[in-house]
Amino acid sequence: MTPISFRSTLCLGVLVLFHITLKAQDLKSKLPVYESPLELPVRLSATFGELRANHFHAGIDLKTQQKTGFAVMSISRGYVSRIGVSPSGYGKAIYITHPEGYTSVYGHLERFSPAIDSIVEARQYSQRSFAVNLQFSPGDIPVSARQLIGYSGNTGSSGGPHVHFEIRDNANQDALNPLEFGIAARDFIRPKIELLTVYPGDATSTINGFNKPLKPALAGWGPSYRLKNADTIKVAGSLQLGVACHDLLNYEPNKNGVQSIEFMADSIPFFSLKMQRIPFAETRYIHAITDYEEYRKSGKWVVWSKKLPGNKLPFGFWRNNGKVEVKPGQTVSIQVNVSDLAGNVSVLRFTVKGTNLAMPSLVNKIDSIGNSWPVQWDQALTVTYNNLRFESEPETFYDNFTLLLDTLRKVPGSFSQVYKLHQITTPLHKPATLSIKPEGYATPISDKLLIARVNNSGKLSAVGGKLKNGVVSVPIREFGRFAVVADTTAPTINPLNFKTNYKIDTLANLRIAVDDDLSGIAEITPTLNGKWLLMEYDAKNNLLFCPLKKFVKGENRLTITITDQKGNSNTREYLLKI
Repeated sequence: MTPISFRSTLCLGVLVLFHITLKAQDLKSKLPVYESPLELPVRLSATFGELRANHFHAGIDLKTQQKTGFAVMSISRGYVSRIGVSPSGYGKAIYITHPEGYTSVYGHLERFSPAIDSIVEARQYSQRSFAVNLQFSPGDIPVSARQLIGYSGNTGSSGGPHVHFEIRDNANQDALNPLEFGIAARDFIRPKIELLTVYPGDATSTINGFNKPLKPALAGWGPSYRLKNADTIKVAGSLQLGVACHDLLNYEPNKNGVQSIEFMADSIPFFSLKMQRIPFAETRYIHAITDYEEYRKSGKWVVWSKKLPGNKLPFGFWRNNGKVEVKPGQTVSIQVNVSDLAGNVSVLRFTVKGTNLAMPSLVNKIDSIGNSWPVQWDQALTVTYNNLRFESEPETFYDNFTLLLDTLRKVPGSFSQVYKLHQITTPLHKPATLSIKPEGYATPISDKLLIARVNNSGKLSAVGGKLKNGVVSVPIREFGRFAVVADTTAPTINPLNFKTNYKIDTLANLRIAVDDDLSGIAEITPTLNGKWLLMEYDAKNNLLFCPLKKFVKGENRLTITITDQKGNSNTREYLLKI
Protein backbone atom coordinates (compact mmCIF):
# COMPACT_ATOMS: atom_id res chain seq x y z
CA MET A 1 0.00 0.00 0.00
CA THR A 2 1.35 3.39 -0.93
CA PRO A 3 1.94 5.53 2.17
CA ILE A 4 -0.04 8.75 2.44
CA SER A 5 2.08 11.84 2.97
CA PHE A 6 1.35 14.48 5.61
CA ARG A 7 0.64 16.99 2.82
CA SER A 8 -1.89 14.58 1.25
CA THR A 9 -3.53 13.99 4.62
CA LEU A 10 -3.76 17.72 5.26
CA CYS A 11 -5.26 18.36 1.80
CA LEU A 12 -7.78 15.58 2.32
CA GLY A 13 -8.67 17.07 5.70
CA VAL A 14 -9.21 20.48 4.12
CA LEU A 15 -11.50 18.98 1.47
CA VAL A 16 -13.51 17.13 4.12
CA LEU A 17 -13.76 20.29 6.22
CA PHE A 18 -14.87 22.25 3.13
CA HIS A 19 -17.55 19.64 2.41
CA ILE A 20 -18.77 19.73 6.05
CA THR A 21 -18.87 23.54 5.97
CA LEU A 22 -20.94 23.54 2.77
CA LYS A 23 -23.28 20.95 4.25
CA ALA A 24 -23.70 23.02 7.44
CA GLN A 25 -24.40 26.14 5.38
CA ASP A 26 -26.96 24.23 3.32
CA LEU A 27 -28.70 22.98 6.46
CA LYS A 28 -28.71 26.49 7.90
CA SER A 29 -30.30 27.85 4.73
CA LYS A 30 -33.17 25.37 5.22
CA LEU A 31 -33.95 26.53 8.75
CA PRO A 32 -37.20 28.48 9.15
CA VAL A 33 -36.90 32.21 9.72
CA TYR A 34 -38.56 33.51 12.87
CA GLU A 35 -39.05 36.94 14.35
CA SER A 36 -38.21 37.85 17.92
CA PRO A 37 -41.01 37.04 20.38
CA LEU A 38 -40.81 40.65 21.60
CA GLU A 39 -41.80 43.82 19.77
CA LEU A 40 -38.61 45.45 21.03
CA PRO A 41 -35.18 45.89 19.45
CA VAL A 42 -33.25 42.63 19.85
CA ARG A 43 -30.76 43.23 22.64
CA LEU A 44 -29.16 40.34 24.48
CA SER A 45 -28.08 39.91 28.07
CA ALA A 46 -26.93 36.34 27.40
CA THR A 47 -26.12 34.25 24.33
CA PHE A 48 -26.49 30.59 23.42
CA GLY A 49 -23.96 28.20 24.92
CA GLU A 50 -22.65 30.58 27.58
CA LEU A 51 -20.78 28.82 30.35
CA ARG A 52 -22.87 28.69 33.52
CA ALA A 53 -22.61 26.90 36.85
CA ASN A 54 -23.22 23.22 36.02
CA HIS A 55 -24.61 23.80 32.49
CA PHE A 56 -24.41 25.51 29.14
CA HIS A 57 -26.94 28.30 28.61
CA ALA A 58 -29.59 26.70 26.40
CA GLY A 59 -31.02 29.84 24.80
CA ILE A 60 -30.72 33.59 24.55
CA ASP A 61 -31.83 36.19 27.08
CA LEU A 62 -33.75 39.08 25.53
CA LYS A 63 -33.50 42.40 27.32
CA THR A 64 -36.70 44.22 28.25
CA GLN A 65 -35.39 47.68 29.19
CA GLN A 66 -35.02 46.56 32.83
CA LYS A 67 -38.83 46.45 33.09
CA THR A 68 -41.55 43.79 33.04
CA GLY A 69 -44.89 43.61 31.27
CA PHE A 70 -43.95 43.67 27.57
CA ALA A 71 -46.08 41.53 25.25
CA VAL A 72 -44.57 38.14 24.32
CA MET A 73 -45.77 36.50 21.09
CA SER A 74 -45.49 33.01 19.63
CA ILE A 75 -42.83 32.99 16.91
CA SER A 76 -44.94 30.72 14.67
CA ARG A 77 -48.17 28.75 14.54
CA GLY A 78 -48.41 25.59 16.61
CA TYR A 79 -49.82 24.52 19.94
CA VAL A 80 -48.94 24.96 23.60
CA SER A 81 -47.48 21.59 24.56
CA ARG A 82 -46.32 22.43 28.08
CA ILE A 83 -46.63 25.13 30.72
CA GLY A 84 -44.43 25.28 33.78
CA VAL A 85 -44.91 27.40 36.88
CA SER A 86 -42.15 27.26 39.49
CA PRO A 87 -40.80 29.48 42.27
CA SER A 88 -37.32 28.84 40.81
CA GLY A 89 -35.83 27.83 37.45
CA TYR A 90 -37.70 29.26 34.46
CA GLY A 91 -40.50 30.61 36.67
CA LYS A 92 -43.56 30.93 34.47
CA ALA A 93 -42.72 29.31 31.13
CA ILE A 94 -44.57 28.32 27.95
CA TYR A 95 -43.47 25.63 25.48
CA ILE A 96 -44.97 25.82 21.95
CA THR A 97 -44.55 22.97 19.49
CA HIS A 98 -44.38 24.07 15.84
CA PRO A 99 -45.09 22.04 12.67
CA GLU A 100 -41.66 22.99 11.27
CA GLY A 101 -40.12 20.48 13.70
CA TYR A 102 -39.15 22.78 16.57
CA THR A 103 -40.37 23.81 20.01
CA SER A 104 -40.00 27.37 21.25
CA VAL A 105 -39.62 28.13 24.96
CA TYR A 106 -40.42 31.43 26.70
CA GLY A 107 -39.22 31.68 30.31
CA HIS A 108 -39.43 34.03 33.32
CA LEU A 109 -42.82 35.41 32.22
CA GLU A 110 -44.65 37.75 34.58
CA ARG A 111 -48.02 36.32 33.58
CA PHE A 112 -49.72 34.47 30.75
CA SER A 113 -52.24 35.88 28.30
CA PRO A 114 -55.76 36.00 29.80
CA ALA A 115 -56.99 32.91 27.91
CA ILE A 116 -53.95 30.83 28.87
CA ASP A 117 -53.86 32.19 32.41
CA SER A 118 -57.44 31.03 33.07
CA ILE A 119 -56.48 27.48 32.04
CA VAL A 120 -53.39 27.48 34.24
CA GLU A 121 -55.17 28.95 37.23
CA ALA A 122 -57.91 26.30 36.99
CA ARG A 123 -55.25 23.56 37.05
CA GLN A 124 -53.47 25.22 40.00
CA TYR A 125 -56.70 25.27 41.99
CA SER A 126 -57.49 21.66 41.09
CA GLN A 127 -54.00 20.60 42.19
CA ARG A 128 -53.97 23.04 45.13
CA SER A 129 -50.47 24.10 44.16
CA PHE A 130 -48.81 27.25 42.84
CA ALA A 131 -46.06 25.16 41.20
CA VAL A 132 -47.38 23.03 38.32
CA ASN A 133 -46.00 21.23 35.29
CA LEU A 134 -48.82 20.93 32.75
CA GLN A 135 -48.81 18.88 29.54
CA PHE A 136 -51.18 19.57 26.64
CA SER A 137 -52.27 17.84 23.43
CA PRO A 138 -52.28 19.51 19.97
CA GLY A 139 -55.95 20.46 20.11
CA ASP A 140 -55.96 21.93 23.62
CA ILE A 141 -54.35 25.35 23.13
CA PRO A 142 -53.61 26.07 19.45
CA VAL A 143 -51.78 29.31 18.70
CA SER A 144 -51.18 31.32 15.55
CA ALA A 145 -48.03 33.18 14.52
CA ARG A 146 -47.50 36.39 16.53
CA GLN A 147 -50.34 35.52 18.91
CA LEU A 148 -50.04 37.00 22.40
CA ILE A 149 -49.07 34.26 24.88
CA GLY A 150 -47.84 36.24 27.88
CA TYR A 151 -45.92 39.17 29.27
CA SER A 152 -42.22 39.53 30.04
CA GLY A 153 -41.23 39.21 33.66
CA ASN A 154 -38.63 38.32 36.25
CA THR A 155 -40.01 35.08 37.72
CA GLY A 156 -38.14 31.99 38.83
CA SER A 157 -34.37 32.20 39.18
CA SER A 158 -34.10 35.20 36.87
CA GLY A 159 -31.47 37.74 37.89
CA GLY A 160 -33.43 40.66 36.41
CA PRO A 161 -36.27 41.43 33.97
CA HIS A 162 -35.83 39.59 30.65
CA VAL A 163 -37.25 36.80 28.51
CA HIS A 164 -35.30 33.55 28.32
CA PHE A 165 -35.94 32.20 24.82
CA GLU A 166 -35.06 28.78 23.41
CA ILE A 167 -35.59 26.78 20.25
CA ARG A 168 -35.44 22.99 20.62
CA ASP A 169 -35.34 20.20 18.07
CA ASN A 170 -38.57 18.19 18.39
CA ALA A 171 -36.77 14.98 17.46
CA ASN A 172 -34.63 14.92 20.59
CA GLN A 173 -35.28 18.19 22.45
CA ASP A 174 -31.68 19.34 21.88
CA ALA A 175 -31.31 23.09 22.33
CA LEU A 176 -30.40 25.04 19.18
CA ASN A 177 -29.11 28.59 18.78
CA PRO A 178 -32.12 30.90 18.19
CA LEU A 179 -29.86 33.34 16.34
CA GLU A 180 -29.51 30.70 13.60
CA PHE A 181 -33.24 31.15 12.83
CA GLY A 182 -33.15 34.73 11.61
CA ILE A 183 -33.34 36.52 14.96
CA ALA A 184 -30.43 38.96 14.76
CA ALA A 185 -28.70 41.20 17.30
CA ARG A 186 -26.37 43.98 16.16
CA ASP A 187 -22.82 42.71 16.58
CA PHE A 188 -19.83 44.30 14.87
CA ILE A 189 -17.48 43.85 17.81
CA ARG A 190 -14.85 41.13 18.06
CA PRO A 191 -14.73 38.84 21.12
CA LYS A 192 -12.25 39.63 23.87
CA ILE A 193 -9.59 37.15 24.97
CA GLU A 194 -9.19 37.71 28.70
CA LEU A 195 -6.75 35.03 29.79
CA LEU A 196 -4.36 32.49 28.31
CA THR A 197 -3.18 29.48 30.30
CA VAL A 198 -0.44 27.16 29.04
CA TYR A 199 -0.53 23.80 30.84
CA PRO A 200 2.19 21.15 31.00
CA GLY A 201 0.99 18.23 28.88
CA ASP A 202 1.92 15.68 31.56
CA ALA A 203 3.86 15.23 34.81
CA THR A 204 7.23 15.26 33.02
CA SER A 205 6.65 18.38 30.91
CA THR A 206 7.60 21.91 31.87
CA ILE A 207 6.50 25.38 30.79
CA ASN A 208 9.33 27.92 31.12
CA GLY A 209 11.08 25.43 33.39
CA PHE A 210 8.20 24.61 35.76
CA ASN A 211 5.72 21.77 35.87
CA LYS A 212 2.79 24.09 36.50
CA PRO A 213 0.44 26.21 34.39
CA LEU A 214 1.69 29.52 33.02
CA LYS A 215 -0.61 32.54 32.64
CA PRO A 216 1.32 35.02 30.52
CA ALA A 217 0.03 38.59 30.26
CA LEU A 218 -1.58 39.48 26.92
CA ALA A 219 -1.52 42.61 24.80
CA GLY A 220 -3.24 43.71 21.60
CA TRP A 221 -6.84 43.36 20.51
CA GLY A 222 -9.11 41.71 17.94
CA PRO A 223 -7.06 40.17 15.12
CA SER A 224 -3.69 40.75 16.76
CA TYR A 225 -3.48 39.56 20.35
CA ARG A 226 0.06 38.68 21.46
CA LEU A 227 2.10 37.90 24.55
CA LYS A 228 2.85 41.13 26.38
CA ASN A 229 6.30 40.43 27.81
CA ALA A 230 7.83 37.77 25.55
CA ASP A 231 7.34 36.38 22.06
CA THR A 232 8.24 32.79 22.91
CA ILE A 233 7.40 30.30 25.65
CA LYS A 234 9.86 27.47 26.35
CA VAL A 235 8.31 24.02 26.51
CA ALA A 236 9.92 20.74 27.49
CA GLY A 237 7.79 17.78 26.46
CA SER A 238 4.24 18.81 25.62
CA LEU A 239 1.64 21.49 26.29
CA GLN A 240 -2.10 22.02 26.43
CA LEU A 241 -3.94 25.33 26.19
CA GLY A 242 -6.83 27.13 27.83
CA VAL A 243 -8.48 30.52 27.27
CA ALA A 244 -11.05 32.64 29.05
CA CYS A 245 -12.95 34.86 26.65
CA HIS A 246 -16.26 36.63 26.11
CA ASP A 247 -18.20 38.29 23.33
CA LEU A 248 -19.30 41.92 23.18
CA LEU A 249 -22.31 43.19 21.24
CA ASN A 250 -23.13 46.68 20.01
CA TYR A 251 -24.50 48.95 22.73
CA GLU A 252 -24.27 46.21 25.37
CA PRO A 253 -22.04 46.52 28.47
CA ASN A 254 -22.53 42.90 29.52
CA LYS A 255 -20.18 40.04 28.67
CA ASN A 256 -21.68 37.29 26.50
CA GLY A 257 -20.55 33.83 25.49
CA VAL A 258 -18.65 33.21 22.26
CA GLN A 259 -19.76 30.76 19.59
CA SER A 260 -16.50 28.93 18.88
CA ILE A 261 -12.94 28.48 20.13
CA GLU A 262 -10.14 26.89 18.10
CA PHE A 263 -6.50 26.11 18.97
CA MET A 264 -3.95 25.50 16.19
CA ALA A 265 -0.32 24.38 16.11
CA ASP A 266 1.54 25.23 12.89
CA SER A 267 -1.84 25.95 11.26
CA ILE A 268 -3.25 22.50 12.14
CA PRO A 269 -6.19 22.46 14.62
CA PHE A 270 -5.68 20.36 17.73
CA PHE A 271 -8.82 21.51 19.59
CA SER A 272 -12.09 23.22 18.70
CA LEU A 273 -15.45 23.77 20.36
CA LYS A 274 -18.54 25.23 18.71
CA MET A 275 -21.81 26.06 20.47
CA GLN A 276 -24.44 24.95 17.97
CA ARG A 277 -26.49 22.10 19.49
CA ILE A 278 -26.69 21.26 23.19
CA PRO A 279 -28.24 17.99 24.42
CA PHE A 280 -29.68 18.67 27.87
CA ALA A 281 -28.53 15.28 29.16
CA GLU A 282 -24.90 16.18 28.40
CA THR A 283 -24.83 19.76 29.66
CA ARG A 284 -22.93 18.94 32.86
CA TYR A 285 -19.89 18.02 30.75
CA ILE A 286 -19.17 21.75 30.97
CA HIS A 287 -17.00 20.70 33.94
CA ALA A 288 -14.86 18.52 31.69
CA ILE A 289 -14.12 21.04 28.94
CA THR A 290 -13.19 23.79 31.40
CA ASP A 291 -10.55 24.22 34.10
CA TYR A 292 -12.92 23.60 37.00
CA GLU A 293 -10.28 24.37 39.61
CA GLU A 294 -9.72 27.80 38.04
CA TYR A 295 -13.46 28.44 38.03
CA ARG A 296 -13.86 27.57 41.71
CA LYS A 297 -10.89 29.69 42.72
CA SER A 298 -11.24 32.78 40.52
CA GLY A 299 -14.69 32.55 38.93
CA LYS A 300 -13.17 32.54 35.43
CA TRP A 301 -14.34 29.99 32.87
CA VAL A 302 -11.22 28.73 31.09
CA VAL A 303 -12.01 26.42 28.17
CA TRP A 304 -9.08 24.04 27.83
CA SER A 305 -7.85 21.57 25.25
CA LYS A 306 -7.42 18.72 27.73
CA LYS A 307 -9.49 15.69 26.75
CA LEU A 308 -10.18 14.08 30.10
CA PRO A 309 -10.91 10.35 29.93
CA GLY A 310 -14.42 10.82 31.35
CA ASN A 311 -15.35 13.59 28.91
CA LYS A 312 -18.13 12.26 26.67
CA LEU A 313 -19.36 15.58 25.35
CA PRO A 314 -20.95 14.81 21.95
CA PHE A 315 -19.54 17.94 20.32
CA GLY A 316 -15.99 19.27 20.17
CA PHE A 317 -12.78 18.19 18.42
CA TRP A 318 -9.53 16.99 19.99
CA ARG A 319 -6.35 15.92 18.19
CA ASN A 320 -3.96 13.90 20.36
CA ASN A 321 -6.24 14.60 23.34
CA GLY A 322 -5.68 18.32 22.87
CA LYS A 323 -1.94 18.02 23.43
CA VAL A 324 0.95 19.48 21.38
CA GLU A 325 4.28 17.65 21.52
CA VAL A 326 7.30 19.97 21.21
CA LYS A 327 10.69 18.42 20.45
CA PRO A 328 13.94 20.01 21.71
CA GLY A 329 14.95 22.81 19.37
CA GLN A 330 11.61 22.79 17.55
CA THR A 331 9.67 26.03 17.13
CA VAL A 332 5.88 25.77 16.91
CA SER A 333 3.49 28.57 15.99
CA ILE A 334 0.42 28.58 18.21
CA GLN A 335 -2.79 30.32 17.20
CA VAL A 336 -6.02 30.82 19.14
CA ASN A 337 -9.16 31.78 17.20
CA VAL A 338 -12.25 32.99 19.06
CA SER A 339 -15.36 33.88 17.06
CA ASP A 340 -18.98 34.90 17.55
CA LEU A 341 -22.04 34.01 15.49
CA ALA A 342 -21.81 37.25 13.49
CA GLY A 343 -18.41 36.19 12.13
CA ASN A 344 -16.27 38.54 14.23
CA VAL A 345 -12.98 36.80 15.04
CA SER A 346 -10.21 37.54 17.52
CA VAL A 347 -6.82 35.90 17.07
CA LEU A 348 -3.96 35.31 19.51
CA ARG A 349 -0.59 34.24 18.10
CA PHE A 350 2.63 33.25 19.84
CA THR A 351 5.43 30.73 19.49
CA VAL A 352 6.76 27.97 21.69
CA LYS A 353 10.28 26.55 21.51
CA GLY A 354 11.20 23.06 22.60
CA THR A 355 13.87 22.53 25.23
CA ASN A 356 15.34 19.48 26.92
CA LEU A 357 13.54 18.09 29.94
CA ALA A 358 15.04 19.51 33.11
CA MET A 359 13.82 16.64 35.27
CA PRO A 360 12.72 13.05 34.60
CA SER A 361 9.41 13.33 36.44
CA LEU A 362 7.41 15.26 38.98
CA VAL A 363 4.98 13.34 41.17
CA ASN A 364 2.26 15.19 43.05
CA LYS A 365 2.57 14.70 46.80
CA ILE A 366 -0.47 13.29 48.55
CA ASP A 367 -1.46 12.70 52.14
CA SER A 368 -0.13 9.26 53.09
CA ILE A 369 -1.46 9.10 56.67
CA GLY A 370 -4.09 6.59 55.61
CA ASN A 371 -6.99 8.90 54.76
CA SER A 372 -6.40 8.92 51.01
CA TRP A 373 -7.89 6.63 48.36
CA PRO A 374 -7.02 6.20 44.67
CA VAL A 375 -10.01 6.87 42.41
CA GLN A 376 -10.44 5.43 38.92
CA TRP A 377 -12.90 7.54 36.95
CA ASP A 378 -14.57 4.52 35.29
CA GLN A 379 -14.91 2.37 38.42
CA ALA A 380 -17.28 2.37 41.37
CA LEU A 381 -15.92 3.65 44.66
CA THR A 382 -16.79 2.97 48.31
CA VAL A 383 -14.90 4.76 51.06
CA THR A 384 -15.44 4.44 54.82
CA TYR A 385 -13.72 6.75 57.28
CA ASN A 386 -14.71 6.99 60.95
CA ASN A 387 -18.51 7.49 60.82
CA LEU A 388 -18.58 8.53 57.15
CA ARG A 389 -19.32 6.47 54.08
CA PHE A 390 -18.94 7.75 50.50
CA GLU A 391 -20.18 5.81 47.45
CA SER A 392 -20.03 6.65 43.76
CA GLU A 393 -20.91 4.86 40.53
CA PRO A 394 -18.54 4.36 37.58
CA GLU A 395 -18.06 7.53 35.50
CA THR A 396 -18.97 9.82 38.39
CA PHE A 397 -15.68 11.64 37.77
CA TYR A 398 -13.85 12.82 34.66
CA ASP A 399 -10.34 11.72 35.58
CA ASN A 400 -8.34 9.64 38.02
CA PHE A 401 -7.30 11.32 41.25
CA THR A 402 -6.54 10.67 44.90
CA LEU A 403 -9.47 11.31 47.23
CA LEU A 404 -8.58 12.88 50.58
CA LEU A 405 -10.61 12.78 53.78
CA ASP A 406 -10.11 14.45 57.13
CA THR A 407 -12.05 15.43 60.23
CA LEU A 408 -12.36 18.93 61.65
CA ARG A 409 -13.72 20.28 64.91
CA LYS A 410 -17.45 20.14 65.51
CA VAL A 411 -19.60 23.18 64.87
CA PRO A 412 -22.01 24.23 67.64
CA GLY A 413 -25.17 22.12 67.67
CA SER A 414 -23.87 19.43 65.30
CA PHE A 415 -24.24 15.70 65.86
CA SER A 416 -21.05 14.60 64.11
CA GLN A 417 -17.56 15.77 63.37
CA VAL A 418 -17.16 18.08 60.43
CA TYR A 419 -15.81 15.93 57.61
CA LYS A 420 -13.62 17.52 54.99
CA LEU A 421 -14.47 15.40 51.96
CA HIS A 422 -11.80 16.06 49.36
CA GLN A 423 -11.75 19.47 47.60
CA ILE A 424 -14.45 21.57 45.94
CA THR A 425 -12.09 22.02 42.96
CA THR A 426 -12.72 18.43 41.80
CA PRO A 427 -16.04 18.18 39.91
CA LEU A 428 -18.58 15.35 40.02
CA HIS A 429 -20.56 14.45 36.91
CA LYS A 430 -23.08 12.18 38.64
CA PRO A 431 -24.50 12.38 42.15
CA ALA A 432 -22.61 10.36 44.76
CA THR A 433 -24.02 9.18 48.08
CA LEU A 434 -22.71 10.61 51.35
CA SER A 435 -23.71 8.90 54.62
CA ILE A 436 -22.77 10.02 58.12
CA LYS A 437 -23.63 8.26 61.40
CA PRO A 438 -24.83 10.88 63.92
CA GLU A 439 -24.01 10.76 67.62
CA GLY A 440 -25.45 12.28 70.77
CA TYR A 441 -28.91 13.18 69.50
CA ALA A 442 -32.16 12.69 71.38
CA THR A 443 -34.80 10.40 69.89
CA PRO A 444 -37.47 13.14 69.57
CA ILE A 445 -35.33 15.02 67.03
CA SER A 446 -34.27 11.98 64.98
CA ASP A 447 -36.61 13.00 62.15
CA LYS A 448 -35.09 16.50 62.14
CA LEU A 449 -31.54 15.36 61.31
CA LEU A 450 -29.95 16.25 58.00
CA ILE A 451 -26.54 16.73 56.43
CA ALA A 452 -25.40 20.31 56.04
CA ARG A 453 -22.51 21.89 54.20
CA VAL A 454 -20.17 23.88 56.47
CA ASN A 455 -18.28 26.84 55.00
CA ASN A 456 -14.95 28.22 56.21
CA SER A 457 -16.62 30.46 58.78
CA GLY A 458 -18.83 27.67 60.14
CA LYS A 459 -22.04 28.78 58.43
CA LEU A 460 -24.44 25.96 57.55
CA SER A 461 -26.38 25.36 54.35
CA ALA A 462 -28.65 22.36 54.05
CA VAL A 463 -27.83 19.49 51.69
CA GLY A 464 -30.62 17.22 52.92
CA GLY A 465 -31.13 13.59 53.81
CA LYS A 466 -32.87 11.76 56.60
CA LEU A 467 -32.00 9.23 59.30
CA LYS A 468 -32.43 5.61 58.25
CA ASN A 469 -30.80 2.53 59.78
CA GLY A 470 -28.70 4.71 62.02
CA VAL A 471 -27.15 6.94 59.32
CA VAL A 472 -28.12 10.11 57.49
CA SER A 473 -27.67 9.74 53.73
CA VAL A 474 -27.97 12.24 50.89
CA PRO A 475 -26.89 12.51 47.24
CA ILE A 476 -24.24 15.19 46.66
CA ARG A 477 -22.94 16.87 43.49
CA GLU A 478 -19.98 18.70 45.07
CA PHE A 479 -17.22 17.90 47.54
CA GLY A 480 -16.77 20.05 50.62
CA ARG A 481 -17.16 20.06 54.40
CA PHE A 482 -20.16 18.26 55.87
CA ALA A 483 -21.76 17.55 59.25
CA VAL A 484 -24.99 16.19 60.67
CA VAL A 485 -27.20 18.85 62.24
CA ALA A 486 -30.86 19.16 63.22
CA ASP A 487 -33.49 21.59 61.95
CA THR A 488 -36.04 22.19 64.70
CA THR A 489 -37.01 25.76 63.78
CA ALA A 490 -40.25 26.52 61.93
CA PRO A 491 -40.36 28.88 58.93
CA THR A 492 -41.14 32.55 59.49
CA ILE A 493 -44.19 34.45 58.17
CA ASN A 494 -44.17 38.26 58.20
CA PRO A 495 -46.81 40.43 56.44
CA LEU A 496 -45.25 43.36 54.60
CA ASN A 497 -48.18 45.63 53.76
CA PHE A 498 -50.98 44.61 56.14
CA LYS A 499 -51.76 43.29 59.60
CA THR A 500 -54.74 41.60 61.18
CA ASN A 501 -57.96 43.65 61.27
CA TYR A 502 -56.50 45.76 58.47
CA LYS A 503 -58.68 47.32 55.75
CA ILE A 504 -57.05 46.19 52.50
CA ASP A 505 -59.30 47.60 49.76
CA THR A 506 -56.67 50.20 48.77
CA LEU A 507 -53.95 47.59 48.20
CA ALA A 508 -53.03 46.17 44.79
CA ASN A 509 -51.99 42.88 46.38
CA LEU A 510 -51.02 41.27 49.65
CA ARG A 511 -47.29 40.72 50.26
CA ILE A 512 -45.83 38.38 52.85
CA ALA A 513 -42.15 37.67 53.59
CA VAL A 514 -41.53 33.96 54.20
CA ASP A 515 -38.27 32.25 55.07
CA ASP A 516 -36.72 29.15 56.60
CA ASP A 517 -33.41 29.05 58.42
CA LEU A 518 -32.00 25.72 57.20
CA SER A 519 -33.77 22.82 55.46
CA GLY A 520 -35.89 25.01 53.17
CA ILE A 521 -39.59 25.50 52.57
CA ALA A 522 -41.38 22.35 51.45
CA GLU A 523 -45.04 23.36 51.39
CA ILE A 524 -47.10 26.55 51.52
CA THR A 525 -50.84 26.27 52.21
CA PRO A 526 -52.81 29.52 52.03
CA THR A 527 -56.56 29.50 52.64
CA LEU A 528 -59.14 32.27 52.35
CA ASN A 529 -62.35 31.82 54.31
CA GLY A 530 -61.61 28.10 54.59
CA LYS A 531 -60.84 27.50 50.90
CA TRP A 532 -57.41 27.03 49.29
CA LEU A 533 -56.09 30.30 47.86
CA LEU A 534 -53.67 30.66 44.97
CA MET A 535 -50.70 32.76 46.10
CA GLU A 536 -47.55 33.23 44.06
CA TYR A 537 -44.24 32.26 45.66
CA ASP A 538 -41.07 34.09 44.61
CA ALA A 539 -38.31 31.95 46.14
CA LYS A 540 -35.38 34.22 45.28
CA ASN A 541 -36.99 37.12 47.16
CA ASN A 542 -38.63 34.99 49.89
CA LEU A 543 -41.94 36.56 48.93
CA LEU A 544 -45.53 35.31 48.91
CA PHE A 545 -48.16 37.50 47.25
CA CYS A 546 -51.60 37.56 45.62
CA PRO A 547 -54.16 40.05 44.23
CA LEU A 548 -57.40 40.72 46.04
CA LYS A 549 -59.78 39.30 43.43
CA LYS A 550 -60.79 36.32 45.62
CA PHE A 551 -61.54 38.46 48.69
CA VAL A 552 -65.17 39.32 49.40
CA LYS A 553 -66.78 42.43 50.84
CA GLY A 554 -66.77 42.46 54.59
CA GLU A 555 -64.50 40.35 56.77
CA ASN A 556 -62.08 37.78 55.33
CA ARG A 557 -60.07 35.16 57.18
CA LEU A 558 -56.63 34.55 55.61
CA THR A 559 -54.64 31.61 56.96
CA ILE A 560 -51.05 30.81 55.94
CA THR A 561 -49.39 27.52 56.89
CA ILE A 562 -45.78 26.91 55.89
CA THR A 563 -43.89 23.66 56.48
CA ASP A 564 -40.18 23.10 55.95
CA GLN A 565 -38.39 20.00 54.67
CA LYS A 566 -38.11 18.60 58.21
CA GLY A 567 -41.77 18.95 59.10
CA ASN A 568 -41.47 22.11 61.18
CA SER A 569 -44.64 24.11 60.62
CA ASN A 570 -45.86 27.64 61.28
CA THR A 571 -49.41 28.97 60.88
CA ARG A 572 -50.56 32.58 60.93
CA GLU A 573 -54.12 33.85 60.66
CA TYR A 574 -55.26 37.35 59.73
CA LEU A 575 -58.70 39.00 59.69
CA LEU A 576 -58.83 41.40 56.76
CA LYS A 577 -61.62 43.75 55.67
CA ILE A 578 -62.80 45.08 52.34
